[in-house]
Amino acid sequence: MPINALRRWFEAATMIDLDKLVKLAPMSKGALRQIAGSYRTGGVAHTTPEVARLIDIATHKMARDDLPGVKREELCPACAKCEYTKFYKEKQNEK
Repeated sequence: MPINALRRWFEAATMIDLDKLVKLAPMSKGALRQIAGSYRTGGVAHTTPEVARLIDIATHKMARDDLPGVKREELCPACAKCEYTKFYKEKQNEK
């Protein structure tokens, strides 16, 4: 079963990091673990765009060398297909 980006984040995070994530992305540890586990979707994260946005913003606020942020397009199929996401990636590659 593949490991999604949030699961990799969980493996690198400490309990303090997890507590901080719960506060920054206002959702329970259980909800975050369900997304990270992705047991019903074969290891592939499948969230709504809003949940993906909250996790993206929160993990990037907490990012450091050993704990990278999780991108919303890694959590939500709709975000991965979004024209804005493609445009943003192109702009980032130009820098």
